[in-house]
Amino acid sequence: MPRPEPTPAIDSDGDSTGSDASLHSLSAEKLEEKKTASHVGDRPRSFAVVAGMGFELAGATVLLAGIGHLVDRYFGEDRSIGFAIGGLLGFGLGMFRFILKALQQIEKSNA
Repeated sequence: MPRPEPTPAIDSDGDSTGSDASLHSLSAEKLEEKKTASHVGDRPRSFAVVAGMGFELAGATVLLAGIGHLVDRYFGEDRSIGFAIGGLLGFGLGMFRFILKALQQIEKSNA
């Protein structure tokens, strides 16, 4: 099939017709394909990051609650104040890290 001759832009918008327009539309299609391919490829990795964030939140809570429990046992406390403070502190720090990582993921996905 013979290739059509490229024609200059007709209107003032700078849109061209002929092979220039088809080349432009092909490059736009390839760009869209790359975008969708990269998003599809990131899904398992993104899920792993989010799952890791949840484990980090739970780990910080359990770790600091455990340290609080050890402090309670060392001082012979009956009311488990160290356990409660450690658990709340661990949950707060874990949520802080969770939110920071979530914001980083959002910025990365928008870039």
